[in-house]
Amino acid sequence: MNNEDKKLLTTTAVMAALLIISLFMMAGGLSRTLISGTKNDKGRVEIKITDYSIIFIPGGTLSFAPITNARYYTDSTAEKTLISYVIIYTTKEEFKFDGKRADYSDEEKRNFFNNLDFFLSDPEQKEFKKTFSKVGFTGITGVIFFAVSLFYIIPKRKKIIQTITSEAKKIDFQKLIKEFKQKTGKSKSTVKKETKPAKSKEPKVYELEPDVSRTLRVLIPAFIGNLKYDINTYKLPETDEIMLACTSNQKTEFEQKYGNQCKYLICDDAKNITDMLPKAAGWLKDFIGYLFIQTSDLPEPAKPVVTKMFKDHRDKDCACTFLSKETYDRKISTGKLIRSVANKIIKISEYEEQASPSEQTSEVYAGLFCFNTKNLIKEFDKISSKGSGQAVPLTRIVELYYKNGYRVNSYKLSAQGAPPVQPVSSSDQFRKRPEEEVKSTALIILAVENPSADVAKRVYDKAASGNNFDKVCVITDRNSADEFTAQFGDYAEIFYSEPGLGDGYDVLNAENTFKGYKGNILLIPENNSEISSEQITQLITEHYRKDNTCTYLTLPENNILCCVSSDYFMYAAKRIIKDDETKKYYLSQITSILVNDKKRVQDINS
Repeated sequence: MNNEDKKLLTTTAVMAALLIISLFMMAGGLSRTLISGTKNDKGRVEIKITDYSIIFIPGGTLSFAPITNARYYTDSTAEKTLISYVIIYTTKEEFKFDGKRADYSDEEKRNFFNNLDFFLSDPEQKEFKKTFSKVGFTGITGVIFFAVSLFYIIPKRKKIIQTITSEAKKIDFQKLIKEFKQKTGKSKSTVKKETKPAKSKEPKVYELEPDVSRTLRVLIPAFIGNLKYDINTYKLPETDEIMLACTSNQKTEFEQKYGNQCKYLICDDAKNITDMLPKAAGWLKDFIGYLFIQTSDLPEPAKPVVTKMFKDHRDKDCACTFLSKETYDRKISTGKLIRSVANKIIKISEYEEQASPSEQTSEVYAGLFCFNTKNLIKEFDKISSKGSGQAVPLTRIVELYYKNGYRVNSYKLSAQGAPPVQPVSSSDQFRKRPEEEVKSTALIILAVENPSADVAKRVYDKAASGNNFDKVCVITDRNSADEFTAQFGDYAEIFYSEPGLGDGYDVLNAENTFKGYKGNILLIPENNSEISSEQITQLITEHYRKDNTCTYLTLPENNILCCVSSDYFMYAAKRIIKDDETKKYYLSQITSILVNDKKRVQDINS
């Protein structure tokens, strides 16, 4: 081999290695994720996720269906930084867009979630598509290396092949194999096998402490003389520091009592809690996480409440969560929660409020805030007393958060010591309250598999004996149209369905008549001979009393007697999936669909 051939082969080997390295660099630095969704006529949503290497090489597809909900979730890492994920839910599992799929800006992920959430809720939108692409420095470098190696190898490929072929012919492979076998045989014969007694090894046990990120700080206004608090209440696994806001005189006492368990913030001139928070701005400046602020005494035992409230704040990805409690008081001096018609918290009242006549309890603020620190100081600076000279309560920040679109939530404690209940006679047990009489209720009777007009009329009489319905619908087989029309006349609408597809399919035939209807829908199943008028009245009464989205009574053979809010009845029915064994759509699935959507669902059997 001459020097020119040696140089050629050496350079070719280097370029080949560079080519292989460049492929790995492009695979890691050039990525693309395609997320596509489809929705069929019944509202069933399927999401497919395809990851691509080097932008265009597919690496496999994940498919999830039926999608019931999506969520934008923020969590903390071990480095005390916050990271956001999008999570999708099916009826059986959940999938988090983590790892490389989460390695994009919060703005991109938030826009993706908003578009996905709109796609899930809008029945008119049938397709969804989103592409995430990432081109990193490693990927660009890999492309350069790839191009350089190819530009060298391709023009000289014929000469490289000829040189390698000619050099390979000069090698005597049989001789090399023979020599290799001889050396291998000698080495085996010279090695003496020694057997050593096995040593008994006791298993080593390693105790590992869980790696918990310290993302929580606590601020307690200890300068308020009558405030009761216990720093042990806030010693959670995630707690980083506890700060006591105190006067100069109190600091000496607290240092002797708590030592280095706390930090101390001097607030000699602070008259209230809102005077304290600006002084803590330096302490919070470079801290990204969560902050507890206690403003009044907490209910005992306090630690379980604080622990659960902190978990609820993170799970629901809120900017602000505060502790609240139910009260039976009819006159509330201050602190009553004011909500919108969509049940969003608008503000915490600073004035005396009357309890709602239609509600047994009221929800009031209970003395503890949990904030995300990211925008807290910036938003708090916007609060102004408008020259009144009066102290600005910290609760006013709730209204500011609502107006600026931040997510605000309350962690509610149930009322203690319910007022005495007046005895009810057995005849009045299922009688509706006066305010329930004005509620709008529609009735749907199913008679597709058992198309008997007489049976349908009897169950209608049971339901109507103790309840008023402003709309009555009967769904049956088209072959029984004349019989049902003669039996029900003008006081019921008759709809038709195909036998054998299940009650979940049958109810969709009445969809148009319920567009724009506001109220609740009582649905009586096919097999209704065992249903009594008392059970129907009890179901409706319990539904209105608890303000449920769905109240149901479980019956044999996948049947349910149910009362469902009209806002969610067709929405849930369209998401029913076909049973693999019977090939039918069962209406009983709506209970799990609504539960997965965090709606209020009650089984009166339990």
